[in-house]
Amino acid sequence: MKTRMVVLVALASLFTAFAANAGPPQKFHEDWEVMGFWVGSCGDFQILADNWVSSDVTVFFDKEGNVVKDFWQNRWLTIFYNSEHPEIAIEGQPAQHDLYITDYRKQRLAAIGMYTQVILPHQGVLMLDAGRILFDTTTWDLVLVVGRHDSSAWDGSANLDKMCAALAGP
Repeated sequence: MKTRMVVLVALASLFTAFAANAGPPQKFHEDWEVMGFWVGSCGDFQILADNWVSSDVTVFFDKEGNVVKDFWQNRWLTIFYNSEHPEIAIEGQPAQHDLYITDYRKQRLAAIGMYTQVILPHQGVLMLDAGRILFDTTTWDLVLVVGRHDSSAWDGSANLDKMCAALAGP
């Protein structure tokens, strides 16, 4: 999740091109990837994820043309895999949607929604990350965490046992 935030901040630098256009919000579409994202450790192997993201972005400006807020409506396709045996993989549910809202005046980034959901027949939910996470964008410290976050070890309590078992090698 933190890598997603860093990628979004890097993409936010594109907004400076919009600054001269004070007035109505600017909208654009962005397709991007985060490959080999580290999810967690299973002892003998790591869980990695390849992410393909489709984002609809709205950027808001103040009267002087400065970016004050942006909304990223994201749709994710994620494939989780064993770092030692990449052929052992599980696809996340296609209905993964989230919303990132950055308030540049308050220096806060809110991630809201269902970031990750992995369900297998006869095994149920292997991993779920859903809820709300609020970051201070100057330090990347957490301000608020609400919901279930199996793969996000914000407080050291990541629960990846089911994913590790499903991705275990031969």
